[in-house]
Amino acid sequence: MTASMSKPNVQDRLQRRFQRWDSDDSGSLERSDFEREAASIAQRMGVSTQQAAPLKKALTAMFDDIARDGGANPAGPISRAEYDRAAEVWMGHDENVIRQRMRPMVEAIVSMADKDGSGTIDRKEFVAWISAVGAGDGQAGDAFDSIDTNGNGSLSADEVLQACVDFHLGRSTFELL
Repeated sequence: MTASMSKPNVQDRLQRRFQRWDSDDSGSLERSDFEREAASIAQRMGVSTQQAAPLKKALTAMFDDIARDGGANPAGPISRAEYDRAAEVWMGHDENVIRQRMRPMVEAIVSMADKDGSGTIDRKEFVAWISAVGAGDGQAGDAFDSIDTNGNGSLSADEVLQACVDFHLGRSTFELL
């Protein structure tokens, strides 16, 4: 286990993520779990199936990445051990791996949250997104300020991606997804 993977909060976060994705409580991850996650996020954010299509594509691609990186058959379920092996690949080496794997999902979420079509998320859109997905909405204002690293009052997909990477690597406490 690498140093970044041995942090207790990182292991706890991986466990919570596995349980969240395992929507049918089968003890393994199936492609349908990721499809349900996309539909659930879209519903909570109040977007159409068409608007959510990029998120569904990103999440099912993430399933394929986890299967491949964990040594599982992409046609079958992913066990917890295979998920943990994929997490080692994603987080145990170069941060660019997790960034690459998460980028399509983050870009899809940013697009769904960007109600005014500006290409970024303003504070109001951010608070609405966080409230819709139930991810720490009481801290949304403070989180927005810390994620807005260039201080321009809006969040780019790159800033949101960095915040997601920081959370999963144990460098931040605010969960966005």
